[in-house]
Amino acid sequence: MTQRWHKAAVLGSLWASMEIVVGSFLHNMKFPLTGTILSAVGISLLVAGHSLWKEHGIVWRAGIICAVMKSVSPSAVIFGPMIGITVEAFIVEIAIRLFGGGAVGYIAGGAVACTTPLIQKTVSYLFVYGMDIVILFEKLVEFAAKSLKLPFIESSDVIATVIAINLIFGGLSSVVGLIVGERARFLSDQTSRQLTPFQAQNLQSPVGNFSIVLLLLHFAVLLSGLIVQSIFFILYIPICIYLYPSVRKRFRKIRLWFEIGLVSLLAGLILGQYLLSDQSKGLLLGLQMFLRALFVVSIFDAISVELRNPVIVNLLFRKHLKNFSLALDTAFGALPMVIDSLQQEKFFLKHPIDSLSRLLARADSMIPLQSRSSKVFVLTGEKNSGKTRFAEEISKALKSEGLTVGGFLQHKVFKNNERHGYDLLDIQTQKSIPLCSIDAPDAGIVAGPFKFYPEGIRFGFELLSMAKVKDCDVVIVDEVGPLEMKGKGWYGAVSNLLKNYSGNLLIVIRKHMVEDMMKLLKITPVIQWNSDEIDIDDILKHIQTTRRENNAELLHESNRF
Repeated sequence: MTQRWHKAAVLGSLWASMEIVVGSFLHNMKFPLTGTILSAVGISLLVAGHSLWKEHGIVWRAGIICAVMKSVSPSAVIFGPMIGITVEAFIVEIAIRLFGGGAVGYIAGGAVACTTPLIQKTVSYLFVYGMDIVILFEKLVEFAAKSLKLPFIESSDVIATVIAINLIFGGLSSVVGLIVGERARFLSDQTSRQLTPFQAQNLQSPVGNFSIVLLLLHFAVLLSGLIVQSIFFILYIPICIYLYPSVRKRFRKIRLWFEIGLVSLLAGLILGQYLLSDQSKGLLLGLQMFLRALFVVSIFDAISVELRNPVIVNLLFRKHLKNFSLALDTAFGALPMVIDSLQQEKFFLKHPIDSLSRLLARADSMIPLQSRSSKVFVLTGEKNSGKTRFAEEISKALKSEGLTVGGFLQHKVFKNNERHGYDLLDIQTQKSIPLCSIDAPDAGIVAGPFKFYPEGIRFGFELLSMAKVKDCDVVIVDEVGPLEMKGKGWYGAVSNLLKNYSGNLLIVIRKHMVEDMMKLLKITPVIQWNSDEIDIDDILKHIQTTRRENNAELLHESNRF
């Protein structure tokens, strides 16, 4: 993964944490203008991050990452915020490209981006209540002007004033971002790059049953309902309530729907009085607005759930945007740390600039000095299916092609025709050392009947160290299994390789553990081979092709920087 994606990952994670923690607090407090405030905070972070790292492209990347992370937040309403976050990031990115990475570009981008919540809110009202809301707004402005004896005020004047306020607010947010970025630069020079591990709380990946067919159906019904505007579309609401717990949870908020219904009916009465001259028709219009709101909110909740389908995420991102996928993994890994740090900022509301500066400095400490991603291949098979033998054949074939191969193999050791233990074989030097055996001294590391020798563990870690493999074209790890699933064995060494090694990495994994191991290590292999269907020529072709692509990618990165 490139430096830009790493920076975008931590910046997007920081932005998402603000949305989750600060946003939840403001929403629960029913604080006015919450959307505008969150937009201003996001703009400040984007400007601060770009001014700190001076890297084109991290702003829009951070926006996409934050939007996707927002999709798995505990909030029931995600669809609108996801769109708003993405649009804000692209507006700031475009302004920076047009005006340069100076104050003018930042302020222009921030000013325009801060109007996004206003535009989004307007569009949402039009979706929910239709064009009747425009007439209602005009009548309310007319009524207010007459009541205040200010006949020269028109609805366009009110709109222009609100837009101007948002523009000014956004520009000031950019100025705050510049200050935060400068302070973060100073603080990051004094901050250690070592992070303290911790446990994530109250943040879980989406689980459940998803359906692409239902997603397409929801979109079709939504578009049809907005175009036709038939009252019969409210019959779709019970379907959403039945299928989705989030919709059921929303409908339990009786007070919320009572308020929406009351406002809709009052709006209908006003329209009936001033436009239709018939209050009964106005009440009917208000009822239609209320039912439309029920329909739109229900179906948007349903779509929000289906958009979390891992199949959709994999289809859109993992196959075509590998850097994005890796960055997203980094961002989700960083999110708990960022939220933990944010919750420690007890005086955030009193000293927001200082708090944001410290958070951004901590985010800067998460950027690796060298961000590279190895290309991973997986060799799998059942127990005793010959995985090690095939791995050895692959290593010999690669060497015959002139490639440098590192890593190790685990050879079985037999005594009295029974498996007694394993030896660790250095693929480069062919040096072998006992790794584990049944009768080894108990040194605290045990897997099944085998006890591990400390010397064997140290030897394995040495063979997988960057000092040992940095010049290797391919590194083979035979194998990862139950110990690694517990965070022991070669887990630390393999994680380090995945983070820092730029060559091809071939990992041997037992078949029944492949899926869990890939989730644990957060890897998406280029290809997975089964020992029952091994083809050495096919393996050589894939590794050679990937090696050439990887070298070209690294050359491109070095030229760009």
